Amino acid sequence: MTNKTVGNKALTRYRDFSPAFIVLLISLLALFMVTHQINDRYHQRLMDHFNFETERVTTIIRERMALHGNTLVSAAALFAASDNVTRQDWAQFVGMLGLEQNHPGLQGLGYSVWIPGAQLQHHIETIRQQGFPYYEVNPEGDRENYSSIIYLEPFSGRNLRAFGYDMFAEPVRNKAMERARDRAELAYTGKVTLLQETSEDVQAGMLAYFPVYRNGTIPQTLEQRRAALAGWVYSPYRMADLLDAILGKKLFGLHLEIFDADNLSIDGLLYDNRPIIHPSELSALQNGAPSRMLRLHLGGHYWTLRYTVLAEFEKNAQFSSPWVEISTLSLVGVLLFFITLAYISARRNAGMAQHLSKSLQQSERRFRRLFENTPVAYLALDIQGCMLDFNPQLCTLLGYTADELQGKKLFELMAPESRQVFEFKLQMLDHYGTMETELSLSRKSGHLLTVILDARLQKNKSGQSIVHCILTNITERKQAEIKLQLAARVFSEAHEGITISDADGTIIDVNPTFSAITLKRAVESTKQVLAGIPAAAIDAP
Repeated sequence: MTNKTVGNKALTRYRDFSPAFIVLLISLLALFMVTHQINDRYHQRLMDHFNFETERVTTIIRERMALHGNTLVSAAALFAASDNVTRQDWAQFVGMLGLEQNHPGLQGLGYSVWIPGAQLQHHIETIRQQGFPYYEVNPEGDRENYSSIIYLEPFSGRNLRAFGYDMFAEPVRNKAMERARDRAELAYTGKVTLLQETSEDVQAGMLAYFPVYRNGTIPQTLEQRRAALAGWVYSPYRMADLLDAILGKKLFGLHLEIFDADNLSIDGLLYDNRPIIHPSELSALQNGAPSRMLRLHLGGHYWTLRYTVLAEFEKNAQFSSPWVEISTLSLVGVLLFFITLAYISARRNAGMAQHLSKSLQQSERRFRRLFENTPVAYLALDIQGCMLDFNPQLCTLLGYTADELQGKKLFELMAPESRQVFEFKLQMLDHYGTMETELSLSRKSGHLLTVILDARLQKNKSGQSIVHCILTNITERKQAEIKLQLAARVFSEAHEGITISDADGTIIDVNPTFSAITLKRAVESTKQVLAGIPAAAIDAP
């Protein structure tokens, strides 16, 4: 036998097997396309979860800052309810608020008095007579008007450094104080360095102001407000202490940076929850990890919140990996290739028909075992929604036997609202080829299931349209979401005051009713305290 004859036989043998390699090529191409779709869907779900988490964290910060703002309003109400709030009255009021327990992260609560330039010396002598012989308004210098911090609780430690400070003389603080005075509303400063800062653990700071007017009322015009100004109640914040107390462990794999207004440089950085980032996370950030920026408006000012996904975010999301579906499809493609090879071999070699028949039977059994033991519920439908084939996992999911499901239409198991949506999407399959939808299905027991149905349209050799479906049970997740939404609504709209505390008894959240009750009781308590003070003591200079 010549080399040419051997070569011709080898070429013929490979040519005979060419259909199998065509099947393999088509399977690989289909696998590539489906894998791309599965990955896109997975990453879209991950991005939806990322957007949900960023909105959730931003809402937590907004609500807690609103709670701090309500505290300043209640402090202003104390001055409105009394002609003269003494240092002791202020200390009692702040003590009742329980800043460390109820407002963690708040540096203190203070009052800065407004001093026309002509009254400066009288003001200094009055404070010195109260037991502060070395009291001065600082910084020194001649100005048209002054302000001075005369009350600040707790009146100890870092806060003592702010006593007598004229915040109105500093441009950033001045801007917020004027806005609060002129608009009779809560106003926040931009980034500042607080007087309370020392050489250790230096943090970015900011302040919130609410105006106090004489006679306990808010004047209607700008000129009247400026003329009636008595001072400001205010709160200083050390940003790292404030945000760490608000957020705790609520970020779940997110890197959060908060900037002052639009200043996204290091000079505008107010807060960074991960100032030191692991090298592996830094590499992910440099390689374009998903990021999102949101604005949080606060009393005439705003922050820019920049969220970035870290490596552990995907783990915390707890989504099922797309590789389960991809692996199943890969196995199906490989099985088709080997089945085709076995079939061609059977045609080429009649003498090995029995052996090849056994191989085909074994391959079929392996394929059936894979089909029956795959962890997902599978269903094949015709274009009218009639069940053609399914695996045991579908029977387990719906509570029916295989005989009971055979020939049944999927519409019969759907809730009315799901049926209308599914009928429409089924009709659109000829155009799109794939669909994903959420359905409510009724089990044999009558209980409703919520599932996500992923479907792909294929046509067999006879031209019949077959809809291949994978059903994922999300009932527990939906019920959990409904319970969370209901709990949030009950918490927000309850007529009773509700607080949420951790295991140490630290309050981490309250509802609006609780805030209203707390404000009312604070005012009532203040009135009771003042009711016991003789009129002569109140009128005394």
